[in-house]
Amino acid sequence: MSKPVEIEFLMKDKLTPGMNKAEREALELRNTVRLLEAELERLRLAGETAAPNLDQSANIAQIHALEKQLEELRGKLKLLQEKSESVQVTPA
Repeated sequence: MSKPVEIEFLMKDKLTPGMNKAEREALELRNTVRLLEAELERLRLAGETAAPNLDQSANIAQIHALEKQLEELRGKLKLLQEKSESVQVTPA
Protein backbone atom coordinates (compact mmCIF):
# COMPACT_ATOMS: atom_id res chain seq x y z
CA MET A 1 0.00 0.00 0.00
CA SER A 2 1.40 3.38 -0.94
CA LYS A 3 1.87 6.04 1.68
CA PRO A 4 1.09 9.73 1.20
CA VAL A 5 4.06 11.95 0.52
CA GLU A 6 4.29 15.55 1.64
CA ILE A 7 6.03 17.86 -0.81
CA GLU A 8 7.16 21.30 0.22
CA PHE A 9 7.93 24.02 -2.31
CA LEU A 10 10.28 26.74 -1.19
CA MET A 11 10.02 29.93 -3.19
CA LYS A 12 12.82 32.41 -3.63
CA ASP A 13 11.41 35.06 -1.30
CA LYS A 14 8.66 36.43 -3.50
CA LEU A 15 6.23 36.12 -0.59
CA THR A 16 7.99 38.13 2.12
CA PRO A 17 7.53 41.61 0.59
CA GLY A 18 3.80 41.00 0.22
CA MET A 19 3.53 39.68 3.77
CA ASN A 20 5.45 42.69 5.09
CA LYS A 21 3.18 45.06 3.17
CA ALA A 22 0.06 43.35 4.53
CA GLU A 23 1.48 43.56 8.05
CA ARG A 24 2.18 47.30 7.63
CA GLU A 25 -1.32 47.89 6.25
CA ALA A 26 -2.87 45.99 9.15
CA LEU A 27 -0.85 48.04 11.64
CA GLU A 28 -1.87 51.29 9.92
CA LEU A 29 -5.50 50.20 10.02
CA ARG A 30 -5.26 49.34 13.72
CA ASN A 31 -3.77 52.77 14.43
CA THR A 32 -6.46 54.48 12.35
CA VAL A 33 -9.17 52.56 14.19
CA ARG A 34 -7.69 53.62 17.54
CA LEU A 35 -7.57 57.27 16.45
CA LEU A 36 -11.15 57.17 15.21
CA GLU A 37 -12.33 55.55 18.43
CA ALA A 38 -10.61 58.28 20.45
CA GLU A 39 -12.14 61.01 18.26
CA LEU A 40 -15.56 59.39 18.58
CA GLU A 41 -15.26 59.32 22.36
CA ARG A 42 -14.14 62.97 22.38
CA LEU A 43 -17.19 63.96 20.33
CA ARG A 44 -19.51 62.00 22.60
CA LEU A 45 -18.08 63.72 25.66
CA ALA A 46 -18.39 67.11 23.97
CA GLY A 47 -22.03 66.37 23.23
CA GLU A 48 -22.71 65.35 26.81
CA THR A 49 -21.10 68.45 28.31
CA ALA A 50 -22.54 70.96 25.82
CA ALA A 51 -25.36 73.32 26.72
CA PRO A 52 -28.72 71.57 26.34
CA ASN A 53 -30.11 74.20 23.94
CA LEU A 54 -27.06 74.08 21.65
CA ASP A 55 -27.67 72.66 18.16
CA GLN A 56 -25.75 69.38 18.07
CA SER A 57 -26.87 68.21 14.61
CA ALA A 58 -23.41 68.82 13.06
CA ASN A 59 -21.71 66.90 15.87
CA ILE A 60 -24.22 64.06 15.62
CA ALA A 61 -23.70 63.85 11.86
CA GLN A 62 -19.93 63.74 12.39
CA ILE A 63 -20.32 60.99 14.99
CA HIS A 64 -22.41 58.92 12.59
CA ALA A 65 -19.87 59.44 9.79
CA LEU A 66 -17.03 58.37 12.09
CA GLU A 67 -18.96 55.31 13.22
CA LYS A 68 -19.53 54.29 9.60
CA GLN A 69 -15.86 54.82 8.73
CA LEU A 70 -14.83 52.87 11.81
CA GLU A 71 -17.02 49.91 10.80
CA GLU A 72 -15.53 49.92 7.29
CA LEU A 73 -11.99 49.95 8.68
CA ARG A 74 -12.80 47.16 11.13
CA GLY A 75 -14.08 45.11 8.20
CA LYS A 76 -10.88 45.74 6.22
CA LEU A 77 -8.78 44.86 9.24
CA LYS A 78 -10.71 41.63 9.73
CA LEU A 79 -10.15 40.69 6.07
CA LEU A 80 -6.41 41.36 6.38
CA GLN A 81 -6.22 39.27 9.52
CA GLU A 82 -8.11 36.41 7.85
CA LYS A 83 -5.77 36.56 4.84
CA SER A 84 -2.68 36.56 7.04
CA GLU A 85 -3.99 33.57 9.01
CA SER A 86 -4.73 31.62 5.83
CA VAL A 87 -1.15 31.98 4.53
CA GLN A 88 1.24 29.38 5.86
CA VAL A 89 4.88 30.34 5.74
CA THR A 90 7.64 27.80 6.13
CA PRO A 91 10.95 29.32 7.25
CA ALA A 92 13.74 28.76 4.76
